[in-house]
Amino acid sequence: MGSTGLPREVSRVSGQKAFELFEKAKTALARAMLSSKVVDPDKVTAIRYDDDSVLWIFELENEDKAKGLVNWVYNTLTALKDMMDIEKVTKTKVGNKDVIMVYTTYPNFKESYPSAFWSSGNKFFWLESGHDTESFEELLWELLGRS
Repeated sequence: MGSTGLPREVSRVSGQKAFELFEKAKTALARAMLSSKVVDPDKVTAIRYDDDSVLWIFELENEDKAKGLVNWVYNTLTALKDMMDIEKVTKTKVGNKDVIMVYTTYPNFKESYPSAFWSSGNKFFWLESGHDTESFEELLWELLGRS
């Protein structure tokens, strides 16, 4: 399936509902993030796009906490990747931003699906790919240009 332009936003929720969506997708991470008291579930936004990509935006107290969360998630996923169907976790640069890419395998799919996370200011961003990895890459570039 080829890309037909940037994915369009189809829904947006904030607060507890957005955090609950993250918790359904990433249960163990979400619970650990919540118990660490770094994340306030009332300060989360989830945006779904028409290619089924989902972007979660976590607003934290300050930039240091956002950067710390990026490092913590990177270290956690790297340490637990064999238990979480993660093919690989890599640090990369997209444009001038430091981005962590995560490639997850799913039992019914031939290829792995990417997700990316990064911080900007006091915000932590997590973008999960939908069914079109090409449009995911375009969306990632667009979001990084804005954050």
